Amino acid sequence: MFQKTEREGKKVNDTSDKLMLTEEEVRYMLHAADSIAGCAGRTMLAKILKGSRDKKLLALGLNDSIAYGYYRRLTIANIT
Repeated sequence: MFQKTEREGKKVNDTSDKLMLTEEEVRYMLHAADSIAGCAGRTMLAKILKGSRDKKLLALGLNDSIAYGYYRRLTIANIT
């Protein structure tokens, strides 16, 4: 996919070791991303997919998302 390169002093990661996502996985990720648009970022997206009990996530009601806990078997680091 992407070659490891230098761009503006930042390294762009080589994604050759990443798994290909299924259509179902992409749908769940997009649903979770849609639910946080404008109020949270990548870390919160990972927490939704993990099924985290984070206070902010719960306060925003993001645990009601159908994507909540979809990747409960993975760590946050693996999701991001």
